[in-house]
Amino acid sequence: MTRSCASSVLSTVNPKTVQALAAAAPPGVAVVDATMCRGGRAADEGTLLCFVGGDAATVERLRPVLAAFAADIVHTGPAGSAQVAKAANNLILWACLVADHEALALAQRFGLDIDKLRKALEISSASNDALEKWGTQTMAWADDDMEIVAEMERECGLKLPQSEVTREICRALKPRRYKLDQYGK
Repeated sequence: MTRSCASSVLSTVNPKTVQALAAAAPPGVAVVDATMCRGGRAADEGTLLCFVGGDAATVERLRPVLAAFAADIVHTGPAGSAQVAKAANNLILWACLVADHEALALAQRFGLDIDKLRKALEISSASNDALEKWGTQTMAWADDDMEIVAEMERECGLKLPQSEVTREICRALKPRRYKLDQYGK
């Protein structure tokens, strides 16, 4: 069905929110969710990753608009699915940031040169985006992101113990992030 208007949800919210909006949309209005990943620098440079949920024809119609700020656009399925993809991205991001802090704090306690180790880890099997961008993550959205994951977890009756631990560690870590000498004390 061709729709004449599209409403895009660019916020990171619970997938059910987008699904409810799509279900309540008047005839002729397509609802899509278009979540963004890669952070502020990518936004400034127009190199965001955009997960997009909605019917395929609408996503294709919106692709030129999304390409104005996103270098990569991935259609994830129906409305709400971009929120699921973003929650998965965020869960992995925050878990990696916590693991990076723990690994580097341990290495620092054993006298390793953290900058050299970090560069070596970036080309190892431990490589991750949070490590590559070490020192730049503000963690501004960590608690909100992990709350959405927790809501989704409860809604589907799934127990994700690492996500629960990651959320608590992120809360404690945020005010002293990148201060390896204070980590774990």
